[in-house]
Amino acid sequence: MFDENQYQLTSDWHTHTIYSDGTGTIEQNVQQAVARGLKSIAITEHGFNHFLNGVKREKIAEIRTEIERLRSIYPIEILLGIEANLISYDGDIDLTIEECKLFDVINMGLHKAVHYKKKREFFSLFLRNYFPDSAKHSEKLTQAYVRAIEKYPITTVVHLHDLKRVNVEPIARACVERGTFVELNAKRIYFNQQEIDCMRNLGVKFIINSDAHVPERVGEYSKIVQFLKAHDFPLDNIVNLHEKNSQKA
Repeated sequence: MFDENQYQLTSDWHTHTIYSDGTGTIEQNVQQAVARGLKSIAITEHGFNHFLNGVKREKIAEIRTEIERLRSIYPIEILLGIEANLISYDGDIDLTIEECKLFDVINMGLHKAVHYKKKREFFSLFLRNYFPDSAKHSEKLTQAYVRAIEKYPITTVVHLHDLKRVNVEPIARACVERGTFVELNAKRIYFNQQEIDCMRNLGVKFIINSDAHVPERVGEYSKIVQFLKAHDFPLDNIVNLHEKNSQKA
């Protein structure tokens, strides 16, 4: 059984601040990360098409300037990221290829309150998630994830299954081929043992993230601890969970 006392979380690449729907400043998130002994943190505000909580495009330069200031103060890697939105069945996200170059970390997932690429996709990508019998939608959504992973330099697929269960295997294969992580989200985690075994066999790399919206939750992953204790999980495939006596960076 997993023993959290033997392991150390080394990074948190999914955190929010006042620039989207978080309550704390970038510096407060960084301070908490340092206090928890993390080596790396990413500031990943909600994407541009999130009409309730998305970061404004004109704020990205301001965020980067603040990150650069903090890098000179705190002994931790601080990365500029974003939590992009899947906005079409064709695998489009709310970033252009050129905009992708602005970010060190690009998380991607399906969210509510999003402007989709086409008006009709508000129904197809959002409302259909609440239909009880929508296997066709689940398959189309699965392919949308795959296409997005193939089209963009996505770092991590986040909170998979959150609005609708999808077929994990094709997404996992795409992640392995493109070097994309699958997130173990400390707020919501839905994988069953069959899916874990499938991803283990494919060689998926996982990353634990807090999805913190308050500074106090940065680096907090107690729900994942319980998840790991309850499942047979490939711990060596988690890129930011290291044994305390390990010499790995």
